[in-house]
Order: sequence, then structure tokens, then C-alpha cells
Amino acid sequence: MDIHSEQLAYWYLRLNGFQKLFAAMKAKALPIPPFWPERGMNFFPLHCLSAPRAAWAVRTSVALVTSVYESLGVQSPLAGYPPESFSVDA
Repeated sequence: MDIHSEQLAYWYLRLNGFQKLFAAMKAKALPIPPFWPERGMNFFPLHCLSAPRAAWAVRTSVALVTSVYESLGVQSPLAGYPPESFSVDA
């Protein structure tokens, strides 16, 4: 087996472990990228790492950090940034 085939096999096995995560991400009601073909394309990486999913990740992360720090009664490290710093259009 050559190096390229070994790398493909390695990543195939690694990505198969993420099928539950990918299924949950696919279930999100986010727009499909305009370049996405109707069939023949894997979810990862083009759809999974698209701008709408990155925007969702930013919004979700900011909400999580803010919620955790509020529940602890401690000022969030994000408090020093204006809310529009985390605004993403996708």
C-alpha cells in the first residue's frame, strides 16, 4: 500500500467515527452551499465546513460561553467585546 492509500484509509476510518456528529450537523436547518451538487459529494468537508455552519458554530459558542459565565456569576471573557464582533452573515 502506498503512502496516499494509507492516508486515505486512515482518514476514512477516523471520519467513520464521526458519523453521529455528521448526522446531527446535517439535521440542522441551515442553507446548503450553492456549489453543492445534488449527489456524489460527501458531507465533509465542503458542506460541513461551509460558511452557514461556521456562522452557526460562532453563534453557538458565544451563547455557550456567555451562559456558562452568567451561571457562575463571573464576567465572561467575551464581555469586553461589542456584540457585533460576533455577528456573522451567512
